[in-house]
Amino acid sequence: TTPNKDRIFILATFLTSFFILVMQLFFIILLSKYYFNIEDIFNNLAMFSLNLILVMSFFILVGMFIGYLFDTEEIVTMVSFSIGALLLFTSGLIFPVESMPTYLIDKIKFNPAVIGTKMIRETMLFKFDFVSIKPNLFLISAYMAGVLVLIFIFNRINKYKFLHKKSGKTQIKKQFLMEQFIIEKRYAQSLDELIYVLKNLPEDLFKKVVAEKILKDWLKIILKNKYLAFKIFNKSEKTEIIEILEEYSLKKRNVKNKKTN
Repeated sequence: TTPNKDRIFILATFLTSFFILVMQLFFIILLSKYYFNIEDIFNNLAMFSLNLILVMSFFILVGMFIGYLFDTEEIVTMVSFSIGALLLFTSGLIFPVESMPTYLIDKIKFNPAVIGTKMIRETMLFKFDFVSIKPNLFLISAYMAGVLVLIFIFNRINKYKFLHKKSGKTQIKKQFLMEQFIIEKRYAQSLDELIYVLKNLPEDLFKKVVAEKILKDWLKIILKNKYLAFKIFNKSEKTEIIEILEEYSLKKRNVKNKKTN
């Protein structure tokens, strides 16, 4: 299959989280209307929905960024909780902003939680239109754009680290496989050389390279022949395996001779 592009993978992750949140909010809003008789949400529904979408999108992107930034689930959970607690405690929802130190009050207004709460309150209770909340809309949009750029950057970094790590492991495995089949103080490079090594290999060593799938991996990785690796799969007898390899080698030589003639 063709690998998905970065933007498609990121978009799919975002939309999955967004859809889950929308479903949750849908039931909360229905509950607010029919159980608590809260009608203010529906008096300015368009602006309320726009604010809600922007705030939800921002915090989803923040969560995705944290996920790309750290490797383990435990660290991601701890950092997410810490950032969420910090934004919550400095939003004015728990402690009044006026009770906070003076040097913090001017900075708290840039808190995304404060901006989101303020926009939702203004559109739901005071019926503010787009022009009235435009500065905060642009600010939260700028935050989203910044986080999105960081997501793409760290996604590329993680992909590079993964490929580099995978490449390193592949090289180590190649070296290990080549060291298992040595002919005249050098590594076997061709199928015929492998057959020669196998014929002279002691029975216990032969059983080991078959049981541990070393022979199969050599054919697949070093010789790059998945067909032969499949043909000897689940085979354990030395004579049977060598016959399969010799038969394949003979066919290849015959085809080559026909092309030459």
